[in-house]
Amino acid sequence: MKKILLIIGILLQVGLVYAQERDNVGHRVGSWNISSHNCFKGLSWKIRKSYYTDNSDKYTNEIEIKNNYGSTITFSYNMSENANETTTRYRKTLTPGQTYTSTYCPNVNLVIFYVNNVCFNNNNCKDGCYAQCDNGSPNQPNCGEANSSTTNNNQKGTKQNDHTEYNQSKADLEKQMADKNAEIQKQNVENRKQQFNRLYNEGISLKNNGNFGVAKNRFNDALKYASNDNERQQVQNALNQNKADGNTYVAQTAVELTNTISDGIQKQKEWSEARKREKEERLQRIEDDKRNEEQKFINEIDLADKGDYKMQSWVAFSFYGKQKYESAEEYYKMAIANKEYNTSSGGSLNGVLASCYAINGKYLEQWNELNKKDALLKQYLNGNGFERAMLILFSKKYEIDVIVTDEMRKSAIEDLKNDSYVKIYHESDAKAALAYFQITGEYEHLGIPKNETVGLEALTKSTSNQLASYFVGSLYLQGIGLKKTRRKHLMAS
Repeated sequence: MKKILLIIGILLQVGLVYAQERDNVGHRVGSWNISSHNCFKGLSWKIRKSYYTDNSDKYTNEIEIKNNYGSTITFSYNMSENANETTTRYRKTLTPGQTYTSTYCPNVNLVIFYVNNVCFNNNNCKDGCYAQCDNGSPNQPNCGEANSSTTNNNQKGTKQNDHTEYNQSKADLEKQMADKNAEIQKQNVENRKQQFNRLYNEGISLKNNGNFGVAKNRFNDALKYASNDNERQQVQNALNQNKADGNTYVAQTAVELTNTISDGIQKQKEWSEARKREKEERLQRIEDDKRNEEQKFINEIDLADKGDYKMQSWVAFSFYGKQKYESAEEYYKMAIANKEYNTSSGGSLNGVLASCYAINGKYLEQWNELNKKDALLKQYLNGNGFERAMLILFSKKYEIDVIVTDEMRKSAIEDLKNDSYVKIYHESDAKAALAYFQITGEYEHLGIPKNETVGLEALTKSTSNQLASYFVGSLYLQGIGLKKTRRKHLMAS
């Protein structure tokens, strides 16, 4: 006996148009519609749409068939969009719990699932003895050879019954299909309307917030879901208004930007001009103060030249502070020679004058000035500082060596090397003096090792220093620092 049965599967469009579910390979898919076979209750199947790409409405129908029986089932089947087609093209065997998945009928909303020639555990399938409808457990008849004639008669009679059942089932399912399609159509209309309203309202909101480019995209998307001329005109009006508002916004923004730039340029110009005026005023004040100070000092020099003792002392002190030691020497001598100079003051002016002599390289004059007062000379020689050190270390040259000891010379060398006052005010001069003595070697026994090459290198690097230049010239006159041939010629002459 041969039983022909069918199930009609209808893929609902409701919700699937906007589905965002993914299968195991990333395809966009719809939701499963699940059903059991109306005759073989242990055979279930489900169907869903599988879209080719995210942006395409093209799809194929993915169908999954599962054996829920406790026995192996073998059956013939077909998937078709044609309700009148009863031919089965495929034969399949599923073990208990096994699932079979494949795709059929691309871009078809209605798929009909035909099943016939069912048998379990391969029982007499080759003999044409097929299972009957069941309640979830296999209903496999025992078709033996003894009643084979009865079986053949039953097959003929059954075929008539089977066609009657098939026709009735087909009519019922066609009615169900029509009802379901009507329901789908209604739901699709509602979904389309909701999608249209959502996209349109999003476009309006974006436009009102000034996001004109994104709003345009939303309105164009809404057009895809417009179903009548009124909706299409509604969207077109919104697009026109969005374009007009966007152009107005761009124009206003351009004006505002131009004004902002113009204001910024004007403020920058004003700020630059203000800074320029402030700088000019500051320089003018400095120049005025300098002129006033210079004029004041000129007046003080004029008074000093006219014999004012206080101005003579002040001018000498000012020149010394400006490191103009020649002029300082001149006015200190004028002040000391002034009748108002109190020689009982301890010789403070004599000491400063002696410093000027030392700085100007007049060491004999320095000695003579200090020698005018025994107390000043003793205080000077037993103190510290650059001038004292130079006087002591050059004492042999100026024939004042009678009262200078090696202890004084050691102290003087130490001052040139480490005295803080010397480092601040006379560091370059002190280095020049130490380099000079390194060349001559006259104080090698007191800690300045003789090394003509190193000493000359140090002096020639410091020729911008006046004292270093003096030492270089003095040494050249002695033939030191010249090439050997030149030195022999100079010494011979």
